[in-house]
Amino acid sequence: MDKKIVVIGGGPTGLGACTRLQQLGHKNWLLIEKNDYTGGLATSFSDPHGFWWDVGGHVTFSHYKYFNDLIDQGVIAYAKKHHDILEEEDKDLKLEKLWCTHKRESWARFDPDSYLPYPFQNNFFYSKNTQVIKDCFDGLLEIFAQRENAQSNKINNFVNQIFKIIDFIRLGIFSLGKYFQ
Repeated sequence: MDKKIVVIGGGPTGLGACTRLQQLGHKNWLLIEKNDYTGGLATSFSDPHGFWWDVGGHVTFSHYKYFNDLIDQGVIAYAKKHHDILEEEDKDLKLEKLWCTHKRESWARFDPDSYLPYPFQNNFFYSKNTQVIKDCFDGLLEIFAQRENAQSNKINNFVNQIFKIIDFIRLGIFSLGKYFQ
């Protein structure tokens, strides 16, 4: 028996879930959205004076082909649906014209001659300085060794989670601080 699946909210996650359900062949699903449009916190609106406002984040950083292809499909589908309001030069629906893209690049400095791509914690292994790599792993091991026991490290609410993250970052920065100038 094909169970009914209800997806609540037509934001990026809800739309992604519906797309995946469709791809997997599920037919018995329903998207419930309180607004008369989809997009959730990734929408924009125009005020009575003609100014455009973003409701939430509109920046996407992805290196996953599946996700990027899905977003591209959505952009094309939206452009086709709203073809009448597109600028004349965008009406040919060329994807590169419908996207506003910026190259995002940031680097962390270790010494006068050494930079690593941001975010540092994902890229420290690119360092040519093997001592940096060793110190990073040692710092991570030290952080985990400081756990007293599983019960005291239990996360039971959002505030507790935030303090754990701050503690993790603080300890990581102090253990690697000698590399930053």
